[in-house]
Amino acid sequence: MIKGKFKAHLRIGIPVLTCLCLLALSAYSFSDKMEHSGGFKIAPYFIHTPDHHILMKFALAGDPPRTTPLIKVNGNIHPYHYQQDAVSGLVEVDLEAVPCDQKMEVTLTSADDTPPQKTVSRYSIPSFACSADRAISFLFIADTHGNASFFKREVPMILKRHSDKNIISIIHGGDWLNDGADLAAWKAMARAAGEADGGHPILSAIGNHEYHGYTAWEKLQKKRSSDEYREQQPTEQRKADTPRIFKKYFLSGKNDVARGYNPAGYYTVHYPQAVLIVINSNQLGEKDGGNPWTFIKRETAAAAAEKKPIIVVSHHSLLGSNIFRINKIEGKRLRENLIPILEEQQKKFKREANGADHGLPMIAVLSAHCHLYEESGKNGIVYLNAGAFGGWPMFGLWGNPYQKTSSSFVATYSIVTVSKRGIAIETHKANSG
Repeated sequence: MIKGKFKAHLRIGIPVLTCLCLLALSAYSFSDKMEHSGGFKIAPYFIHTPDHHILMKFALAGDPPRTTPLIKVNGNIHPYHYQQDAVSGLVEVDLEAVPCDQKMEVTLTSADDTPPQKTVSRYSIPSFACSADRAISFLFIADTHGNASFFKREVPMILKRHSDKNIISIIHGGDWLNDGADLAAWKAMARAAGEADGGHPILSAIGNHEYHGYTAWEKLQKKRSSDEYREQQPTEQRKADTPRIFKKYFLSGKNDVARGYNPAGYYTVHYPQAVLIVINSNQLGEKDGGNPWTFIKRETAAAAAEKKPIIVVSHHSLLGSNIFRINKIEGKRLRENLIPILEEQQKKFKREANGADHGLPMIAVLSAHCHLYEESGKNGIVYLNAGAFGGWPMFGLWGNPYQKTSSSFVATYSIVTVSKRGIAIETHKANSG
């Protein structure tokens, strides 16, 4: 069941738009310097790893930082060693695995210097249901492109508006910002996540803009041993590396492989209700860290054998009518390789897998990059492209015979609800202010 709700309006003049842009830039510059309450420069936000661990990331105010916070998880003191990352300035704390059917209650008590007082922050991290019959939901957004103020304003309203849904995590389809080497923009988006997600962990794909500027940043960091580095890793391989700054902010910054991440940025999260497969569509070749199609075949076959719905998250879209889809080699590779894999698994889903009288799809692909909301259907599989959530919305052209519905120049978010019966998606227009 797919729903679309849109009212797109474009009634703003160039002078007004210019003023708004200047105000936004001023606010961005100011927010980068301000310290947040509770002794945090970047308020805590949470990452959901493939092994179901919850990572809390934050940055304390002050240099050196003020008194480190006392962390309690479900009432028990959580030991950790304060270690600030040199590049991101973040601290990463593993809160352990969140058990099914049990919320993780996190309390942080910090001491402010002037006047001496304690500030308490509380977070309730939702859990997925143990039973495959009980539905869970995800909030799906993409292409924020550094628009931290939009993210910070919209996400809390969306979570409140859909509080009746069991939203357990936020799925981001990639392109958090415009330049993957822009540390100020990363910090702004991290602040927005800490102030907006309300304890909902983030699962993210890697966008193409996460690679922009990355090679130049890496060369700067490797300057002290640049000759040796060039000999060990040619330019092509450096460009193919998973962006390290992105990983520090929105993946596990440590022990990636041990946690279930593929070196190229692929990972799978298994829930009782479904299997979530996140791929790095910037790296689709064997030289990019293994054969991605072998990985996807293995994971989709396992899900089909268990009769679990499959959600694939890819930054680049497979089907669409935006010019980015038409001209991108990544989309061509995905259509030629991924669609046949998914359609082969689709054949294995029998009618009874959905239960009696349920016609929900069992495979859905969530994509981004096109900045155009578009829903397509092909051989029982749903393909959803997100409208940009903060970046410039785009318009549709041609080239997609499988299109079911589309809306140009609109920011969207989707609520993806899944149980063993199948996948239901509701797509809404985000409020533009």
